[in-house]
Amino acid sequence: MDCPICKDAMITLQLKEVEIDYCTACSGIWLDAGELEALLGDSNESNQLLASFKPAANTTEELRKCPICSNKMHKTTVGPTSDILIDKCPKAHGLWFDQGELHEIFQAANFPHQHKIHQLLTDMFDYNPTEDTKKMAITEQPYGSAKLFTLTNANNITAKVTSYGAILVSVETPDKNDHLADITLGFDTIEDWQTKNDPYFGATIGRVTNRTANGKFTLDGTEYTLAVNNGPNHLHGGIKGFDKVHWQVSKTIEDDDLVGVRFIRTSPDGEEGYPGNLSVAVTYTLNNDNELTIQYEAKTDKATPVNLTNHAYWNLAGHSAGTIHEHEMTINADRYTPTDPETLIPTGQVLPVANTTQDFTSAKTIGKDINAAGGYDGNFVLNKTKDELSLAAVVHHRATGRVMEVLTTEPCVQFYSAYFLDGSIAGKGGCCYDKYGGFCLEAQHCPDSINQPVFPSIVLLPDETYKQTTVHRFSVK
Repeated sequence: MDCPICKDAMITLQLKEVEIDYCTACSGIWLDAGELEALLGDSNESNQLLASFKPAANTTEELRKCPICSNKMHKTTVGPTSDILIDKCPKAHGLWFDQGELHEIFQAANFPHQHKIHQLLTDMFDYNPTEDTKKMAITEQPYGSAKLFTLTNANNITAKVTSYGAILVSVETPDKNDHLADITLGFDTIEDWQTKNDPYFGATIGRVTNRTANGKFTLDGTEYTLAVNNGPNHLHGGIKGFDKVHWQVSKTIEDDDLVGVRFIRTSPDGEEGYPGNLSVAVTYTLNNDNELTIQYEAKTDKATPVNLTNHAYWNLAGHSAGTIHEHEMTINADRYTPTDPETLIPTGQVLPVANTTQDFTSAKTIGKDINAAGGYDGNFVLNKTKDELSLAAVVHHRATGRVMEVLTTEPCVQFYSAYFLDGSIAGKGGCCYDKYGGFCLEAQHCPDSINQPVFPSIVLLPDETYKQTTVHRFSVK
């Protein structure tokens, strides 16, 4: 096939499943119909880029001829700002790019640097991205009555968070074949988040996560009665917890190595029965090490229990992929706190996981013992003695290659296998989430600590600052 510019014969290069015609004289590239789609892969970014193709208006550039049918090709704009100009055969035989045009498309779509387009540019043009091309971004848009923030790193990982409930709306990551998927369960619209989120998908939980027995506790000689919303118990902050209120946006963060947003609110004295005015901040950041970090801070003007967490439901195969049985999990915990089978309140014991279904000290699939365990909803006491940031759990999904590591400053993590889901809730894209359709790893102090002196205290005093950090680190293998 001859080059449409210099008429020299082009050579054919094989890149995985795609054959590329390349002119060594002018560095142009011809892609037959369908080859660009094959190179880009199936992802939201790819689909948006392909949808941006439209005829160029009032161009004065010379029209080149298709190397297959010899018809004059149409000038076509590409990209979100329509500033990339390529040549397209009117008979749909293919597309022509010069070296700069393919490079610009690669940048416009912000593909991860391990993507096969990057491999093509490296192999053919000795192209290597500089730090300037490893762009991070944060965008803000209206989301019904709230705001939605999209955090994107240079490796094509995206996290979305909303000011309603300081909720983690989605996390999109590539698999081992560079195919993107949203790996958190949830909803598409703010209306659904506000009316259907009984499972606490993606929720910031407070003032106190998990269950408080009988919705009561005594502090400094005063008995407090909390809102009861889980049988006889208080659960996840009550009827209107932190996940069901609007938060203020304190600031957005956009540095060379991370992007993020900080949400703040004041929980007034008496909210859901808790004493004291509690000022709270939750900060989400994403960096180029593929770490999504959640940092919590709180101060009070009166002694009050505080135990904050995030309640994201994860499925590394994709939010709509079905059960989590084939996920391999390791939890860095030799002990757990057993619960009463009826109320799910801890008994006060701290027992070894060895020789029980709760043993995840070495990697095993979640499905291996899930039936014998009756599903998982238990608190694991991490192998640590200080509040340093350390590894809590590792989850690997072999089919996609996705890996998620969870690190936290907290002493415990709650592993929940979503056994209360029953398919009755329609989530993202209309997907109905069934039993075992996701898993939660909630960094926390022990449940019901306020009523069980054997557990470390969760009482925050007026001269103290509550701080907690949890990191989700993503990779493939």
